[in-house]
Amino acid sequence: MNLGFRFFLILLFWLIEMVEAMKNVAKLDVELTVEERNLLSVGYKNVVGAHRASWRILSSIEHKEESKGNDVNVKRIKEYRHKVESELSNICSDIMSIIDDHLIPSSSAGESSVFFYKMKGDYYRYLAEFKNGDERKEAADHSMEAYQVCLYPELFISLRFKMDLMFSAYDGYHVCCGYVVAWHVYLN
Repeated sequence: MNLGFRFFLILLFWLIEMVEAMKNVAKLDVELTVEERNLLSVGYKNVVGAHRASWRILSSIEHKEESKGNDVNVKRIKEYRHKVESELSNICSDIMSIIDDHLIPSSSAGESSVFFYKMKGDYYRYLAEFKNGDERKEAADHSMEAYQVCLYPELFISLRFKMDLMFSAYDGYHVCCGYVVAWHVYLN
């Protein structure tokens, strides 16, 4: 095992421990500080990011093997891709239930609430990236709903700017399932 891979494993285990610790803090039903929100967000984003990267790589390899007609490899890759999808679904469901059950109800400040709705929208968007059919449409709908909640409260300029960027990135992913992100909605 090379040094880079060992470092990656250590980092991944550290992130998982950090996520578990922050999850316990979130379940205390108290408003998180900015630092605590960032630790929770970064921990989950990194764990999910590794799974999303794995999924994209597996999907790419699967398509290449399909084009070669290599059915044995396609079957193996597909099984592993489904395992990664299952893990990714569980992680996203975990953070979304924490957001809904503990973090949003405990948020009194507008910035905190917007932060968690944006996070919720992100994790539904991640699900929409690999789901199919009705599940994809449902995830995209929930993502749009969460992002739209962020548009209406009085926001700090920095959060407003982040939402502008998020909507532009969201539209570019083409996971809206027919939705057109209209800027006039944002402006009204």
